[in-house]
Amino acid sequence: MTVIEEKVSVIIPVYNCRAWVKRCLDSVLEQTYQNLEVLVIDDGSEDGSAEIIESLARKDSRVQYFFQSNQGVASARNRGLMEASGGVITFVDADDYIEKDMYEKMLTVMKTQDADIVECSCRRVRPDGKTIVDNHLKEETVIGKRQCVRHYLRQQNVTNYVCNKVYRKELFHGFSFPNLKYSEDYYINNMVHARAEKKVIMPEIYYNYVLYEGQATDISHVSLSNFDGVKAGRLVAECFKKDRELCTYAAVYACEYAVRTAGQYLSYCPGHWNEVRKQIRNDFLYCYRHVVSADHIDIDVMAKRRQYLRFFRKGEIERGIFVPALPELAKREKQQQKSSRLLKLMCRWTMDAQKGMKPVDYLIKRSWYSVAVYGIGDVGKCLLSELADSAVTVKYVIDRRQLELDLPVYTPEDDLPVVDCIIVTAVTEYGEISRRLKKKLDCQVISIEDIIYQVE
Repeated sequence: MTVIEEKVSVIIPVYNCRAWVKRCLDSVLEQTYQNLEVLVIDDGSEDGSAEIIESLARKDSRVQYFFQSNQGVASARNRGLMEASGGVITFVDADDYIEKDMYEKMLTVMKTQDADIVECSCRRVRPDGKTIVDNHLKEETVIGKRQCVRHYLRQQNVTNYVCNKVYRKELFHGFSFPNLKYSEDYYINNMVHARAEKKVIMPEIYYNYVLYEGQATDISHVSLSNFDGVKAGRLVAECFKKDRELCTYAAVYACEYAVRTAGQYLSYCPGHWNEVRKQIRNDFLYCYRHVVSADHIDIDVMAKRRQYLRFFRKGEIERGIFVPALPELAKREKQQQKSSRLLKLMCRWTMDAQKGMKPVDYLIKRSWYSVAVYGIGDVGKCLLSELADSAVTVKYVIDRRQLELDLPVYTPEDDLPVVDCIIVTAVTEYGEISRRLKKKLDCQVISIEDIIYQVE
């Protein structure tokens, strides 16, 4: 039997789509290709969608209506796969609609080119049908099971939808959509593409993807379930873990999804970075470890790994969005950086002293004989000790604390006496301190690091 003669099982999950479901079903039932069974899975609708569906079913025997308690779109699609009797499987979302010759055109390509999967282009439209954007794919044919799944995993000239594709039914044998709210399409598409010997991609637009307020993909309604895409990526990476290249593409998908979705989620839920980390921790770190170098990968693996590690450690989001970590985490990170810089500074200071190189020599070389020291912590005390009884005179110190010294102590807000140079010993805050001091006093302001590392 040729493909063009086969029955096509159209699976349509429905949940509270009373306003849209008739338009959707009409677009399917009015197809120029008529050998269809339309499997409508009502996933617990409470808005009267059932009345519309049952009315259409009474008029057209091709419509089969199934009701189940609300379990999610993945469950509804799996029910449709169980009930399907056609040799070709396709899907439509109940709030979308299709062009009247979609199945005729796509099944003709499936027959003439002996393809297992045919994918068409789609357009995004408003609820009133006005076009938002046309998403044209390039015409392309992919041959071979590994090439089909590799092409899909690379996410170039493909979409993650199942609704703009027709599939040979046998590709789904033994597979089901995972119980995820997002990216269940991504998972199942990888599984069936790995079985396909040939796929054809069409540039023609036959599927209309409706965007409206409150839709599951509307980022203003994000929740932690939006991170299901990270789980989907991990599931796929696990399936292909014996193939380094395929596994890496899946792992990159998961990590990119995490970074992008975190930016969206945290723009609406600021301060919830810890919740995000907890939600994605295991799946994200699993995928991070599986982003590896392999032959033929067109990805800068090392750059990606650095990006993902920064993201997970510090909450850094792509495209310039920065999400601060929890206050204690940020404080700890800052303290670690400061400790590392101070340790290196003191090691260098000690090594220079053994060679007879001292900070006082740096100051005398520049004729800075009258100085002030900003910050009397451990570094400041070492500097005062070094400059004692030298040709350089410390006129005063600047610190907010009450200190018992033989020198005058000023706060940063006080009127400061003129000196040749102020030496800032607070290494991590030097930039801001320097700017403030230069507004108050016309003199040199230099970091202790510049002196120790002999910065000219």
